[in-house]
Amino acid sequence: MTWAAPPSDGGSTITAYVVTVLQDGTVVGEPRTVPSDARSATLTELTNGTTYTVQVSARNSTGTGAPAVATATPKAATAPGPPTSVYTEPGTTGVTVTWQTPTDDGGADLVSTTVEVHAASDDSLVTAATVPMPTRTASLDGLTEGATYYAVVYATNSAGVDGTPATTAEFTLGTPSPAALVGIGAWKTSDPATDAPMICILWQINGNNQNIISGQIHFQLTAPDGSDPDSATDWAINYGPAGNHLEGTDGQYAWCSAAAEIPRSTGDSVWAPVSFTGDDGNGHTISVDAATMKGMTIKDPDGIDTGPTFANP
Repeated sequence: MTWAAPPSDGGSTITAYVVTVLQDGTVVGEPRTVPSDARSATLTELTNGTTYTVQVSARNSTGTGAPAVATATPKAATAPGPPTSVYTEPGTTGVTVTWQTPTDDGGADLVSTTVEVHAASDDSLVTAATVPMPTRTASLDGLTEGATYYAVVYATNSAGVDGTPATTAEFTLGTPSPAALVGIGAWKTSDPATDAPMICILWQINGNNQNIISGQIHFQLTAPDGSDPDSATDWAINYGPAGNHLEGTDGQYAWCSAAAEIPRSTGDSVWAPVSFTGDDGNGHTISVDAATMKGMTIKDPDGIDTGPTFANP
């Protein structure tokens, strides 16, 4: 709970605040005394679903003032959301699984992530590992070369509630895993030689043999209501081993172009990446649909002060 300081200290400096919890008029536990610079307190050992009355009083050298009163009903934590961007990298006798932390913690701090490996033939659990937050990778061994499996990944919060699981595609040990696009963002910079505005786009790929990946990121002009006001101006970035990009570490690729070369939008429209297609060089198609890429945008490049903004998911 939180509060603001009283408008008057009664002529004497406030020395502390007293927080009292009541249920049906009966004090629950001992009143809490917190320092004068505190503006919040965490109340524990209460019962979920029960309504309490909370009183906060300021105290100075002459005594304790009249309380401010509020009611609150604690609620139980819920299941965290599923991990995102889950990727498997199979080896000969094991698999490495990576993921991104869920955005929804269910109302309690996330404390761990569990990875289960199941046999694709009968869904039986073969092996599992639990790692503490903020770890986002786990390696599991004891698997059979040539056998096919899938992984299930879920987070657990401090209330002990297991989250919604994310299930991977099937993978076969000894077979390179398909690459996956796990993030895209854009930012504005300037040409170091001419100081002309430029737009740079960064994308992050998980997978093997990233130096032979090729593909295309498709952009659509998107209005605030989600419509495409001018499909004729939609555009795409092509990239490949010898393409116009800068290769970084851990599968990061960057592409930069003069802002004037990017098709212009009008009004509040933005350029939104809506799909990603390519080939990972191992015979696997890389594909990300519009739902996954929603919210990753490049603002209209009409001058230095109008964008774009960096939006790395």
